[in-house]
Amino acid sequence: MKKGKFVEVCLGVYYVCLIFITSWITVSQLKMIRQYQVADAVRHCKMDYDSFRMLEVNPRLIGEVATSTHKDCSAYIAYEMLANQYKMDTSNRMRKDQEVFLQIPRVENTECYEELCYYYDTLFKDLEYFPVPLQKAGIDKVDYVNSWGAARNFGGDRLHEGCDLMASKNQRGYYPIISVSDGVVENLGWLTLGGYRIGIRAPHGAYFYYAHLHEYAHDLKVGDEVFAGQLLGFMGDSGYGEEGTMGKFPVHLHFGVYLNSKEGEMSVNPYWILKYLEEHKLTCEY
Repeated sequence: MKKGKFVEVCLGVYYVCLIFITSWITVSQLKMIRQYQVADAVRHCKMDYDSFRMLEVNPRLIGEVATSTHKDCSAYIAYEMLANQYKMDTSNRMRKDQEVFLQIPRVENTECYEELCYYYDTLFKDLEYFPVPLQKAGIDKVDYVNSWGAARNFGGDRLHEGCDLMASKNQRGYYPIISVSDGVVENLGWLTLGGYRIGIRAPHGAYFYYAHLHEYAHDLKVGDEVFAGQLLGFMGDSGYGEEGTMGKFPVHLHFGVYLNSKEGEMSVNPYWILKYLEEHKLTCEY
């Protein structure tokens, strides 16, 4: 190869490498600038309770949290929510990007971020079992959809603050209901809307509400300690009337989740909590 040609090739390679390196540095800088922009926005933001209550933890995130790929699951979920809130691209984000973001003191030390982490701790740290055990024969499963916030009209117009697990076998007293966590029985008895219901307060503070039961497990009473997987009662169709009313709707379990916030007690969408429990086989046979 002639010397002139060799020089041209070398210069060409040099310029291509220069363009590549410059582009890489520019993209990296833009990403860092964006992270600090979000950090600055979070520093001045207030807690978005409406968005939080929807929960909307996507399946990818559920899988990553359940398989413990992140040491601090609550911090990771809080990061995901803030990233979505501020329109950050999360589709191909590397794990190191999250760690860089979380290391920015202006985010970690903000009231909004700490409050989010606290709520996710409250919701997820006590979860152990899906509330309806697997049937030994592998049949008679339950189905549920994301119905939180749907319109309801019994007793006046209102929004659905729970998730309904519908029985494929419409038979009251057939499906056992177990506690998703350890806890203490805080409420037990009849409600017009919820029928025979039981409320369990978990150790980290979440309140799990099981409604429309057909009957309770024997000897349960307010103040009793329960353990995750303990039988609470059986699925039914009670409610929407005076005590003992049944048959106003198909057999199902209404599962609700509540926690105490700075704005008082608030419900959150149980759908993603149920998906978390179901998809990662936190279940038991009955």
